[in-house]
Amino acid sequence: TDWIREYEYSWYDVGNAVAFQKDGNIIIAGASGDPSNPRDSYSGAYYNDYRVVKYSGGGDLLADMAASAYRKNNDPAGVAADGDGNIYVTGMAMNAPNTSSVFYTVKFGPDGASAWEKVDEWGAEAYGTAITLDGDGNPVVAGYFKDPSNGSYSIRVLKYGKTSGRTMMDAAYDDRSGNEKAWGIAMDHEGDIYVTGETDADGGATLTLKYSPGGDLLWARQYTGLNCKNRGNSVAVDGEGRVWVAGKVFKEDQAGDWLLLAYDEDGNLLLDKTYSFGGDGSAESVAVDASGNLAVTGNTLTQGPQGQQGMIRTVRIDGIHGSGGFGKKSAPILGLTMPYQEWLFTDLITPAISLMSGRLGCPDGVQLSPVN
Repeated sequence: TDWIREYEYSWYDVGNAVAFQKDGNIIIAGASGDPSNPRDSYSGAYYNDYRVVKYSGGGDLLADMAASAYRKNNDPAGVAADGDGNIYVTGMAMNAPNTSSVFYTVKFGPDGASAWEKVDEWGAEAYGTAITLDGDGNPVVAGYFKDPSNGSYSIRVLKYGKTSGRTMMDAAYDDRSGNEKAWGIAMDHEGDIYVTGETDADGGATLTLKYSPGGDLLWARQYTGLNCKNRGNSVAVDGEGRVWVAGKVFKEDQAGDWLLLAYDEDGNLLLDKTYSFGGDGSAESVAVDASGNLAVTGNTLTQGPQGQQGMIRTVRIDGIHGSGGFGKKSAPILGLTMPYQEWLFTDLITPAISLMSGRLGCPDGVQLSPVN
């Protein structure tokens, strides 16, 4: 560990998302209580602002920024930074307790000042949940909203102009058979947009969408290879166009396994794996670097002597290259737990030879063995 920093602004400070800038600065997006407008006069509820903190690579506090749509409740979910020092944050805002939320996206300039703010609403509650940047630096936001006409939730994807904040693209997804929510977003080198999340159709399934740069839906896939509800939390695209989805399988005993899926650029399922850590686990985020190395991070809740205990785990899969398979011939798949114990996957990532044709059971994921 190089350094640990604590930031305190008010009685309530949380960090929700993190991003790197090109120069190595670290951007944290979260929420802080608003001391100038601390409580609702009717309900007594506290109000929160977007709070964005910038650290140098060495851990020095360089700047902190704040934004609020209505001087009421604001909760960011995602952050992205471009190569020019601009910072984009998305999430939700409410203009009063117990009222409908809205999409709320903010751009901060290199000096930390707010460059523009964007509020989107469609007559009922709406939540921005994820953000990325296209090749031109325009922010693309995913989330979900409640359709006032039928009361169901649908996915919404928007692209804003980086300079003006003007809406350049607005796409909605509703398959009319259930509720859909988006939790992760990514882009490929051609500007296509990938969104993952969930639908409650088929008992609850991971939903992954691919859009063109202009917002045309190219394909939609539901993962129903398990007899359990599952959900996609994060998506990433590697240099060869494979789409990686990390998420969670919900099991009957209230435990959960990590879920890892891979699709090709045409939406064909290449791989489906679940991994068990002996508790209630969930893979929360996936990333792929320029060399094709895959990293997945998430958590596991277990019952210990002092009650429920949480554990952070990170899995790295080395050298995912070529169409002949996933993973190097002898590459171990390592995970880290706090405090820094090593774990070894006994099952290497290999191509899925056949996919389950029905929902015949919810098997345990691959078990892990500790490495001393």
